Amino acid sequence: YVGRPETDWTRRTAMNLLGSGLHSAKHYEEALSVKETELSTMRRIGESEENILVSQNNLANTYHELGRFEQALSMQRDVYSGTLKQYGEEHEESLISAVNLSTALVDTGNYAEARAFMPDQVALTKRVLGSDHIITLDFQWGWARAFTRDVDVTAEQLAEAV
Repeated sequence: YVGRPETDWTRRTAMNLLGSGLHSAKHYEEALSVKETELSTMRRIGESEENILVSQNNLANTYHELGRFEQALSMQRDVYSGTLKQYGEEHEESLISAVNLSTALVDTGNYAEARAFMPDQVALTKRVLGSDHIITLDFQWGWARAFTRDVDVTAEQLAEAV
């Protein structure tokens, strides 16, 4: 695929599969290099915003696996903002991006911000997808993590969360 032009579908697909395969095999440093190159190429050739958002999310997941939580958080903020613009707040992609952002907030110790962000998102997700949808359950799990991981949370705050 290397000899093909950057705009060639086969080349782009091969790069994506290589990055995903390296990630799945837990070769995160190598996956990072491929995924960063993939995203850079996508931006350079004018790939669709939808595909760029997917690539950014995949890159954020790799940052997370490498323990680069601040970079993952920054990218998840971008992905969430982009999905809101692209799809609107009630679209499943936007709701998934909101879950990913809330997870990144908790993973970076931004518990108060996570707790401020999640209630409206949980209510929206319940309304749009239902109480027993996996995305709703992911939010509720994240909500619990935002309280249980924060050593500064008060008993009153914890009681309100339950």
